[in-house]
Amino acid sequence: YKYLYNYIINPRMVKVVNPPKRKKSKAYRTISILVLLLLIALYPFVSVFNKEASLSTEAIEEIIDEKKDVATVVSTSTVTATSTSTTSPILRGDILEVIYSGHRAAYGADNVWYDIMMKGKEIMNKESTKDDDSSRLRAFEVGAHSGDQTLIAAKAGFHAYCIEPSPMSFERIQKQVRKELSSTDKLDAKYIHLFQVAAGSDSEGEVDFVTSGGTGDHVGEFDMWNMKAGKPPEEWPEHKKGKVVKVPSKRLDDFIYNKVKPNVLDGLEAGSNPPDIDRVFALKVDTQGFEPHVFDGLTESIKNHKINYIMTEYWPNGMGLLTGKDKCEAAVGILTQLIESGYTLYALPLNVHPKGKNQMNNQAMADWKSRPLHDLKADCQYILDLEKRFPVEDYHMGFWTDVLAVAPGSEPIEPKTFGKV
Repeated sequence: YKYLYNYIINPRMVKVVNPPKRKKSKAYRTISILVLLLLIALYPFVSVFNKEASLSTEAIEEIIDEKKDVATVVSTSTVTATSTSTTSPILRGDILEVIYSGHRAAYGADNVWYDIMMKGKEIMNKESTKDDDSSRLRAFEVGAHSGDQTLIAAKAGFHAYCIEPSPMSFERIQKQVRKELSSTDKLDAKYIHLFQVAAGSDSEGEVDFVTSGGTGDHVGEFDMWNMKAGKPPEEWPEHKKGKVVKVPSKRLDDFIYNKVKPNVLDGLEAGSNPPDIDRVFALKVDTQGFEPHVFDGLTESIKNHKINYIMTEYWPNGMGLLTGKDKCEAAVGILTQLIESGYTLYALPLNVHPKGKNQMNNQAMADWKSRPLHDLKADCQYILDLEKRFPVEDYHMGFWTDVLAVAPGSEPIEPKTFGKV
């Protein structure tokens, strides 16, 4: 380009700044023209190569300008060159990698949930009239721990449903809700619905639940830190071992089809009799490896597209442990169920427990290009192999991620909120 400008477009300026010999000037001009012609001749081949290798500039501009479904664009460009196998469903390319690759570490599950809530709020503001409750959308948080996502939904104007089996976590959530209700007039208790049950594959029985009030509370007696069946080691402090309690199990289908009522709680009675649910705008599932059982109880709602947005934690190690199945069989089964019902999947950043982090695996987690997002089984195995590639002493929980599923006819989520929500 320098020679094209200097010797063809503006040769006089070149002569003033650096007077060349006339013969050399003509030679450069001739060479420049030949190079330009060669570039023009090679352009179609370069263009085809770029389309096969990655998203083209035109494709990205098309996404930004027309706000098209990014998964569609990705599936016809990036994935086309690699997804030749028909034995495993496709995990569609990730919206963050296409448009927000520079922010991949700052946009996780909490950000996605917040942006979904803001999208729902916009819809409700357009449809509602003063004192009109019929336009309020529904949001479910399954596996709440602190109830933060439930409160975000309630503050955005949703009927917010919180399902948490841990007695200690459930008590903490009640206190947090009461505190928020007393500190602001923007919340109304009649729109917050709390359930102390475990979402599972049936609605008749009970499950053993290990509770210490921490983020690792889980169904069944398992040593989650060492990823083994059975009780934790005797040398563990009592507050880490937790207590085993019996908790009733309910199918999420029964919630969505109005067969389960919330707990009646002192000071929160108003939320114990919500109106019937027609459909759910957003569902978030984080149940420490129990997700396959949760989704077994969600078959009707998924098949009938009763939920617009489903976000679930995806932890192959934990799912294999709690189901007793092959790790990828248990994990991939959830995503296959969603894909076969027409949902579009979006991958989110990889995560690891703080005690399992080091500089090497931190770089690997940020390496989107190495993840085989075109194949569910391959991507699951990639997540499992990270632990072998970057072992950390006395750490066995491995890596996990989150997956967003978008129902047919629902718009993809446009990332807007980065960093801590």
